[in-house]
Amino acid sequence: MIKVAHSTNSNPREAADELKAQFGDFVPKFVLCFASTNQEPHELLHRLHHHYREALVAGCSTAREIASGMVLKGGVVAMAL
Repeated sequence: MIKVAHSTNSNPREAADELKAQFGDFVPKFVLCFASTNQEPHELLHRLHHHYREALVAGCSTAREIASGMVLKGGVVAMAL
């Protein structure tokens, strides 16, 4: 199963918490996120890893984030597998 979540929150901790809320009870083995360069990457990935300790968490920066037909700026999009 694959789930996709997004946040436009510029605070990386709050953005990670929003992603977790959108994923709900889903327990992924891998979380991949694409985040704006406005996000502090270490804090964002650290918080995601806090939520998903058993998952491999990886990410990269983007100029724009695309999720379900939306083009975001300054946020983060994540995919959980």
